[in-house]
Amino acid sequence: MPDVNSTNVNEPRFAFFDLDHTIIPHDTQLLFCNYVLDHEGWRRLFQLPFFLCIPLAACRVLGARAMKRIFLGYLWGMKKERLAELAEKFANEEFPKQAYPTIVDEIRRHKNEGRVTVLNTASPQIYAEPIARWLGFDHCYATRVEIPQRMRLRANILGPNNKRSAKIDAMADILPAGITGENRQAVAGSVAYTDSVNDTPLLDIAEIGYVVNPSTSFEVIRATRGWHLLTPPTPYHGKWGNYWAMVRQLLGVFPVASRQ
Repeated sequence: MPDVNSTNVNEPRFAFFDLDHTIIPHDTQLLFCNYVLDHEGWRRLFQLPFFLCIPLAACRVLGARAMKRIFLGYLWGMKKERLAELAEKFANEEFPKQAYPTIVDEIRRHKNEGRVTVLNTASPQIYAEPIARWLGFDHCYATRVEIPQRMRLRANILGPNNKRSAKIDAMADILPAGITGENRQAVAGSVAYTDSVNDTPLLDIAEIGYVVNPSTSFEVIRATRGWHLLTPPTPYHGKWGNYWAMVRQLLGVFPVASRQ
């Protein structure tokens, strides 16, 4: 294990973690959708707009931010209190059974070593914040979704989709001066974990990078950049096994681990 402890004790040291396919081997948006549909299956009716918009997304007419707003339509009409209840139950009952145990151990190790632990994800804060509390993170940055008394058919996203460079900008309140903006530099003694090439900015501000089960193309970049490889076992086999799991989660027919 690389030594990342030899830094000035007065400087903050961070451990940055992506969420989807990094701490957990799934897309958490879909896994939470599956969990909600397991409790309220009639909400599948509200997924029709999302299915109709998939061709527009494939043609790049609709971007990730717009599709996220449409996807959250399955929550239409849900009371704020009910959504909070489901998110807490998901984070405390379902998520722990689905997460990579080895990555959870890494989070706890860095926390015990005195690093400031940061969950930084494109997922909505709806369930990201309860997950961060369960894992004991010091900070959580996620895509901000407005939560009215009853959820709208087309959710309102506050600010940018928390992805790529937006993840770094979101942490301006905790990062040392000079880290955000265009001239970024690594934070001494810090580490970052992700599965995605989209998180290259996150890896760039850490002295040590860990890549979890990367794609074939990202593996080439990882090896070139000298980031460390982690390969915890997944509950599916390969890329197509992941796609099949995602389809079942979207339809709400994926096994709910906390019920087993």
